[in-house]
Amino acid sequence: MRILYAAIDQVVPGTLGGSTHVQAVAEGLAALGHEVHVAVRAGEAISGPRPSPGPSPGLSPGRNPRQIAEPAYHDVRTPLGSPNLRLLRRGRLRALAAALRPDVVIERYHNFGGEGLLAARAVGARTVLEVNAPVIDYPGSPKRTVDRLLVAEPMRRWREWQCRAADLIVTTDRAILPPDTPAARVLETEWGADTVRFHPGAAGPVPFARQPGDLIAVFAGAFRAWHGVGRLIEAMTTLERRGSAWRARPEESHGPYPRAAHIRGHRLGTRQSAGG
Repeated sequence: MRILYAAIDQVVPGTLGGSTHVQAVAEGLAALGHEVHVAVRAGEAISGPRPSPGPSPGLSPGRNPRQIAEPAYHDVRTPLGSPNLRLLRRGRLRALAAALRPDVVIERYHNFGGEGLLAARAVGARTVLEVNAPVIDYPGSPKRTVDRLLVAEPMRRWREWQCRAADLIVTTDRAILPPDTPAARVLETEWGADTVRFHPGAAGPVPFARQPGDLIAVFAGAFRAWHGVGRLIEAMTTLERRGSAWRARPEESHGPYPRAAHIRGHRLGTRQSAGG
């Protein structure tokens, strides 16, 4: 099967969660024998060799994963590097889809996305929408306030159109989808973990000192309201008040409010060491 994976706001190779996820999905699909094309923002050495993802459980006996073609990456970056301008690249995505004639187009969801879905429509391909951020408005969402001021709520309507346009929605939690999304079109699954690249025996310097008896909580994710960093800080504060010897280390300072999370932790009296 020929697959076009549209994730043009992600840098591959990259160090953030989205970059790692997109590369892992692309390599996993290629290891299953599919021809995979990925539209991304090209990182350094994107055309260079990458480590083999290892054998896939979906491979037939005797098949060597190293004989499977690597995913082909296409540099289709967002204007000014902003994911909010993804739709301005719909013409580039449509042209790429017309040249490749994919059987399936997978799009990594974004509130202002949809360029992959539109490209798929133009070439008659089936569509998969990969959703790992809330389509519905979470409590306190700034975009909800703006949408209401616009009266017609264009942002909500566009998000819901993306869900209606997809043949299949893959998500970790169906609760983040519009409530009227048909269950038959939703695949709820965990993203899983890449145990080839990430494992307890991984070598390399540890970025913090650990004393005997320390209980260390590491938050390795984007600092976004729906990722739960605020709840984690509150939980760790409770542990400290109970006398636990622990320390908080926010490991990835990506997202709209990493500083706010640190400030909140300090106000609650938590002990933290900054990540990077």
